[in-house]
Amino acid sequence: MSNKIKNLFGSILVMTAALSFAACSNEEETVYDEWNSNYVYLERPHLGVDAMEFSQTHSSLGLAGDVDIKVPVTVKMMEPAQCDVKVTLGVENAGALPAEVASFANGGVITIPAGEQEAKEELVFTKEWKKYYKDDAAESKFLVKIVSIEPESDDLRLSTKMNKLVTVIKKGPKVDIIQENPEGSRIDRKGWEIAVAMGAGIEKNEYWAGYNQVIDDNSNSYLYFAQDMGIIFDLKGEHNVSGIELENYYGMAASKIDILMTTDGKTWKNVTEEGGMALRSDWVQYIKLIVPQKATQVKIIFRGAPALTEVYLYEK
Repeated sequence: MSNKIKNLFGSILVMTAALSFAACSNEEETVYDEWNSNYVYLERPHLGVDAMEFSQTHSSLGLAGDVDIKVPVTVKMMEPAQCDVKVTLGVENAGALPAEVASFANGGVITIPAGEQEAKEELVFTKEWKKYYKDDAAESKFLVKIVSIEPESDDLRLSTKMNKLVTVIKKGPKVDIIQENPEGSRIDRKGWEIAVAMGAGIEKNEYWAGYNQVIDDNSNSYLYFAQDMGIIFDLKGEHNVSGIELENYYGMAASKIDILMTTDGKTWKNVTEEGGMALRSDWVQYIKLIVPQKATQVKIIFRGAPALTEVYLYEK
């Protein structure tokens, strides 16, 4: 190869490198500022929304709801660049859960290839939740942000307004009972005995057929209950109780209840949380025991002044 050809080839390489660098850095006569620069930013999950929320329930069976959490993280540019753009992501946490429960699937360092406008990452959460939670309610926040971009120049900048994506994880308190349609089927009420008593005298009750209005399949008959009044059902046998259905006369419903169960008539177990279970007012209130309980008698104490037309118990 002659010296002329070598010199020409070398000059082409130098020119190509120079052009490539110039195209990547956009070192032209244009003066760039915050109005005409190309910005790198985090795509929001929805327009105007920069937070994603997940909910978990907690019972003796463990956690349910959003337990397999993977948050897509998309880094975008307003316009394609003429060079690769390296993006480094970071995550900050606050609340009940430690930072170690979340990690980036690809290590948090991704590249937007030249000529393209986005690159994807994923924030993945642990499935070993029980290691980190206690029985009380908990809330945690994880903030994903872009830590740096390379190269960064006057014409290629990191957005300060769209540089965060928040993940919120809310866990309810550990409860084995919720206001939801129960599983299983209604228990046959034939032969049941019912007692009604007041407040502290709830244990001293008398069974009376006159209380059977709540098990007579007649929506026009009802029992009215004063504050702290209770009703006891003797099921005449042991059942695996999975839920309760309260039908209220013209929507006159209890705002809070306590539910207690026994298998021997002496030792009662309160299956509601301390202070009672708050209920949404409705004509029919359904209560689901996440963990069914064995019982021969069921006691319900009312907060408020409901008027009940029918009460059904479910078993599973």
